Amino acid sequence: GSDTEPPARAWAETADLTAALRDPAIAGRTALHEIGSGRRLTFAALDTAVQATAEGLLGVAGVEPGERVALMVPPGLDLSIALYACWRMGAVPVLIDGGLGPRQMSAAMRVADPDHLIGIPRALAAARALRWPGRRMSIDPLPRATRRLLDVQHDLSTLRAERTATLLPTIDPGAEAAVVFTSG
Repeated sequence: GSDTEPPARAWAETADLTAALRDPAIAGRTALHEIGSGRRLTFAALDTAVQATAEGLLGVAGVEPGERVALMVPPGLDLSIALYACWRMGAVPVLIDGGLGPRQMSAAMRVADPDHLIGIPRALAAARALRWPGRRMSIDPLPRATRRLLDVQHDLSTLRAERTATLLPTIDPGAEAAVVFTSG
């Protein structure tokens, strides 16, 4: 691009699907507003959360670029952070619409064959009961007994806190960006 193009043009041409989050021109604006909880994040806060989550996924949980990560999280801030974190560190998010129902969701999970699964407790219980593939992570910390019962190895809150300074990989612009199963 030329020197006269606005910052948005510069990030639109990159392979980094999260580059726009770092645009200083919008850093203080609200990026996400979760209506039910009232939680809000500015673009700068979202970028910080995405970076910390990406570093935790890569450096602590051992998620590798190109691996598939099923995101079994309702729409909102948590899903947005996890989705952007996967993109930032090169993982392939797998999104499966809960409206599909258990049988169709199980079929989608078999087809997608994710290496990891990030979910809320209800989704993690379904993953255990229905034998969905993937190393399991929870959005929030869980009691030790619940972690054992659901075979949860990590939670995103702790991953963000325990992350180490990690050099995130360069994303291949031709790589798979997402796997999505919808109900309609």
